[in-house]
Amino acid sequence: MKNEGDYRIWLERGGAQTDAGRNSRAYAIRTIERNLFALGMPYRDLDEAWKADRFEALRERLRHMRKDARAGGKDYRILMPDSDHPHNRLSNWGSWLGQYGRFLAGDPPGTAKDADRIRQYVLERYIEPAREEGRAYVEVLVRDVDEALGLNLGWPNICQALRGKTFQNMAQTPEPEPVGPDQSSATVFRFDLQRYCFNRQALERLRARFLALCPDFQSFLEPGSGWAKGEKAYKVAAIDRARSVIAEDPTDEIPASTSLTS
Repeated sequence: MKNEGDYRIWLERGGAQTDAGRNSRAYAIRTIERNLFALGMPYRDLDEAWKADRFEALRERLRHMRKDARAGGKDYRILMPDSDHPHNRLSNWGSWLGQYGRFLAGDPPGTAKDADRIRQYVLERYIEPAREEGRAYVEVLVRDVDEALGLNLGWPNICQALRGKTFQNMAQTPEPEPVGPDQSSATVFRFDLQRYCFNRQALERLRARFLALCPDFQSFLEPGSGWAKGEKAYKVAAIDRARSVIAEDPTDEIPASTSLTS
């Protein structure tokens, strides 16, 4: 990481006031960059990865790694060889990579909008520590955020920022559960830290790629002339062969000598 010193200064000006917080972020970014090849990325460093696609492929790779870890896989050991409980750390690292992208883009932390300050504060003060502790959820009292940031009764802005999709993608959480009165200093947002966050933006990107391969796709009954047509064709052929075998020998067992793939 060629610009670590500048990055640490940027973090401090943006609200990461503790050495521990800055050290954790810098370590995560260094480790990701050192393992780009092992992660399947064709980039020499993170500067090159950022210029290529704004970290889209790399962040998607981390999301797949987190999903694999949730299913009991060991893919995460590329980045965390000694960890036995990586899921929460992987979520934080994905968030920090997005933050590093803001640094590379030249976003000035000292001029962040209130909504950005709210999201960054709740991420660092509540979401990330709760994940590190292995907690299932964390609760955020709107009044506490308002007082900590000196927003002067900015309760509607706080509620809007914490409910929004931007923060859900940033923190990798589902929509929070509101508790208590609506848009009040007494409103509490409960964030589930274990349930998988549905990423609609990623789904839309996959949909666009699919339609590029199958531009006239209507449904799996009418797949059009693209890639989906071939996918359907061999499945239909296999079903027809299975029906033929069953018709010849309508018992509970298919003859062992018959191959459906021949």
